[in-house]
Amino acid sequence: METLQKYIDKLNKLNFKEMYNGDFFLTWEKTDGEIEAVFTVADALRYMRENNISTKVFESGLGISLFRDNSTRTRFSFASACNLLGLEVQDLDEGKSQVAHGETVRETANMKEDAGRGYRRVVASPKPAEIIEIGTIRTMVDAGNLVIACGGGGIPVIRQGNHLKGASAVIDKDFASCLLAKELEADSLIILTAVEKVAVNFGRENEKWLDRLSVAEAGQYVKEGHFAPGSMLPKVQAAMEFASSGEGRTAIITLLEKSREAIQGKTGTVFHA
Repeated sequence: METLQKYIDKLNKLNFKEMYNGDFFLTWEKTDGEIEAVFTVADALRYMRENNISTKVFESGLGISLFRDNSTRTRFSFASACNLLGLEVQDLDEGKSQVAHGETVRETANMKEDAGRGYRRVVASPKPAEIIEIGTIRTMVDAGNLVIACGGGGIPVIRQGNHLKGASAVIDKDFASCLLAKELEADSLIILTAVEKVAVNFGRENEKWLDRLSVAEAGQYVKEGHFAPGSMLPKVQAAMEFASSGEGRTAIITLLEKSREAIQGKTGTVFHA
């Protein structure tokens, strides 16, 4: 341990703070102190490995790789380094990822663990500004067709001059449904989810299922933090927005299997102005 402390003391005397959150591409862009710090860390890790001291800095996480050559030596070295630190290796295919569309590797590789189900990429989930195909959708609805639109929130695009370009985001599906219903001048919006009704104090002893909610009442519950972000919160907010968008409009949140009964007024949570 005395030898390891020597490495730590040496690092404390070096100036390499600018390397934090930075990229390491060209060695000649680094200072002598930064290069020396890299070798010192390498020596410290080797010492720890040789003396059976754990080098795992991370309990979990991903090491993202993007190689433009097929060098087995390079890939093996990277995988070994990740394993040494406790990271799982995830290879990116440049041609099949958003890197090919102008994103940086850091943006593409921004991921988080998803409740023990692996890792999911973290992207923005903006509210929709408009629905590009609303004219076509409206024509089909007016003709009596059953139209399926805005699946999963729809594909996000931004205007660049006279063109549309895909954006690295996932449009919020609840707000997309709300916007679609408003554009079609619907009387009611039904949001189907995994529970029959909306509840406050969900999962607690004083849990309470709600039958009817005014927009004002729902807004108060939102302020009190009763609804989980990314789960029930956007559904409640979308229902509030639709119910307050026109006279007589209502929104219902319920279970898929209970949708018929909800339309008949027998179940679900109904939002009104």
